[in-house]
Parts: sequence; structure tokens; C-alpha cells
Amino acid sequence: ERAKIAAEAKAAADAQEARERNRAHKAKINREAVASLVAGGIAEDVAKAVVTLIAQGNVANVDISY
Repeated sequence: ERAKIAAEAKAAADAQEARERNRAHKAKINREAVASLVAGGIAEDVAKAVVTLIAQGNVANVDISY
């Protein structure tokens, strides 16, 4: 029983760690997208808004590959 509880706790911790790594990875990709848009001449606040809309799936026919 203790082994089962320990395994469940480890699985939960591993899942949380994976979610945190995924969140950090997505944030890095989004920052790179914003930087690319800014380098292309778009204002930073507009670039952030565009990337946010794309990430949320609110721009037709455009997506970000994470």
C-alpha cells in the first residue's frame, strides 16, 4: 500500500514537472516569436498581442509549433 501511494505521489510530481517544463518551453517559443516580429518592425506591444491571439487559436490558418 505504501509503495502504491509513493508511486502515485511520484507520478503526480512527474506530471507537475512536465507541465512546468511545457509552460516554460511555450513561453520561450512565444518570446522568440515576439522578438522576430519586433525585429521585423512591429511594435512590441502589438507583437505580444499578435502572438497571444495566435497562441490562443484566435487567428485563422495560423498556428505556433511548440
